[in-house]
Order: sequence, then C-alpha cells, then structure tokens
Amino acid sequence: MHSRLAFTSSLLVLGAGLAHAQLSISSGCQSTLLTVASSSEASCLNVVGLASILTTSENSSLVQPINSWLSGACAQDSCSNQSLSDIVANITNGCSSELSSLGLSSDSDNITSIVQQAYPTVRDVLCLKQSSNDTLCVTSQLTQIEDAEGTTLSIDNIVSSWSSILGGGLSDVPSYIACGECSKEQYNVIVAAEPSIASNTTVTSAIESQCGSSFLDGSDSTNVVEGTGSAAPTGSGVNAASSATGLFSTGALTGIAFSSLAAISSAFLVLA
Repeated sequence: MHSRLAFTSSLLVLGAGLAHAQLSISSGCQSTLLTVASSSEASCLNVVGLASILTTSENSSLVQPINSWLSGACAQDSCSNQSLSDIVANITNGCSSELSSLGLSSDSDNITSIVQQAYPTVRDVLCLKQSSNDTLCVTSQLTQIEDAEGTTLSIDNIVSSWSSILGGGLSDVPSYIACGECSKEQYNVIVAAEPSIASNTTVTSAIESQCGSSFLDGSDSTNVVEGTGSAAPTGSGVNAASSATGLFSTGALTGIAFSSLAAISSAFLVLA
C-alpha cells in the first residue's frame, strides 16, 4: 500500500536482517548501545525485549519472539519526545561510523524531528490487537504470511519472504491478509495521522480494486482495538533493563544495534 504501511512491516524484519548481517561495531558504539539499552528512557521501546528475537535459532520462527517484544513494548508508556530525542542523540554521537556503514545519516536534529513525528502512528499501528483472541494484529498477520508462503519466517528467510510479498505490490498479498479487519484498522490509523493518503488516487484505487470500497469507508472494526498499556496482550512480560548485558553475552550484539537504531531507521523507511 503506502510507504507507511510498508514501514510497519519492514520494521519488524529489520532486526532479523541486521542480526544476520556481519556488522562490525566499535567499542565506543558498543558502550553507547549498552548504555541506551540499559536506560530507563529505552524501556518504552522494550529494547531488551529484543533478546528473544536475536537469540532465536536461524531456522526457527520469529513470530512469537516478535510478539513477545511488541507486547512488552505496547504495555509500556509511550515514549516521550524527550526520550526519543535523547536516544537518537546518544546513538548518532556514539555510533556515527556504524550508521554510515548502514547507509544512515547521523544528522541528529533532522532524524529526531522525523522520528518524533512518525513514532506515535507507528506505535498505534503495531499495538492494535484483536479483542476476540487478545492477539496483536501484527502477530496474526505474520502467522498468516507463514501460512500463505508455506514457510517459517526465520532469521534466514524473513527478509526475503517479506520483501517478495511487499515488492510484488498489493495485488500479490492474499486478500484475506491485505483486506482483513486488522489491515483495515491499520489503514484507518495511518490515514488519521496522514489524511493526504485518502486523496491519493493511486493508493486508494489499488486498495479498492482488491478490497472493495468498504475498506475505505473509515468505519472501525469492533474486533480490532488499541492494545497499549493495561490493554496490551497478556502473557508477555517486559524484560528488566538490568538484563541488557545478556544481549552481549549471547552474541546478539547486532540485535542491540537494531533495537537502538530502530527509531532512526524508521525515519528513512517512512520516507522510502
């Protein structure tokens, strides 16, 4: 659909891609990332909750680890603009060469502005859940993607599988996923934040062609609700900040790179 829709999905697989890549991180950047991961400000992103993703074996499904991380993040209070600003500033100052190696800018002020603008919508989309089964929409959609592709979304193949689906355009996404109630509510949230999408005939025509005009009528599903705070899906605790050091000992250093760079990366994916 629109770049913001692609972003919400791409962010989920970015960590797997970085985990699989051979990224060299300097000692100074390592120290910065550990400081960020251990800080109270980063708890709103459940940074250390990414440990379950990065310690998953290469051939095992990432769906439940992703669900655990997001459930923990959604249960936390929303990040303040100050927290996002501090996280971005710390990382751009301490990991400028690493950002460059990933093709990312280290312009802290510009990145902070974009991240602060994108974050509320991204959080709202990622934290939508189905009230009937207390399951995050993203978890349900990833499970459906596994079924549709007939494969496990693991570290080895999640990036290629998801890129193949998104790269083919909306028509290549099975209608029961692209036109489902979760997708419709995600679209509603995004349009509410960026009304210009609703007047983009290229986007709306493509959606209407596959999903019908009712997808665009703005009505909300009674089964898809906000899953933040006390309404976050149950069964997924938030990892304590003190466990951040465990990410290093388990060899998931690039995972910390992802978790800390997620907000920065989002800025570029949103504009892609």
